[in-house]
Amino acid sequence: MKVRIPQWASDYKDEGIITFIAFAMRVSERYGFDEWYSVNKEDLSIICNKRQSGLIEWLREVGVGDIEVGDILEHTCMFKMPMIERCRRTKTHNTYELKDPRQKMVWMYLLGAFNYNMLTNKPQTSVAYRPNSWHIPELKITREALKYIKISDKH
Repeated sequence: MKVRIPQWASDYKDEGIITFIAFAMRVSERYGFDEWYSVNKEDLSIICNKRQSGLIEWLREVGVGDIEVGDILEHTCMFKMPMIERCRRTKTHNTYELKDPRQKMVWMYLLGAFNYNMLTNKPQTSVAYRPNSWHIPELKITREALKYIKISDKH
């Protein structure tokens, strides 16, 4: 299973980080670059396949390119991906083949969530979001696939 990532992310080896970068890129392409998006830390820990405790510090330490990651509340974090400059002579995107079955399941779930507008409860084309105190679009990922992902880890 292939995911699209920015050129600068091609050297990463951790598939959890690659999945997060592909997720951030896909959200930014659909809803806008240089915007802040909030996401539940539990969801982000599932995407990255890491413990929730210290996750944001770990992402900052490891580095996720130009993506800014913020720790705003106990259960919520935020990210912002800058616009990827398009040039005629240089390649801006790469594809990465996910090998870990767990990360493949996470990505398949995220793709299914993308087919249903993640920022609202109703499928629609315009970007709308539930107002929060920062007026940041809040990504809502349900826990439906969580038990399947955990079962995959047991094998």
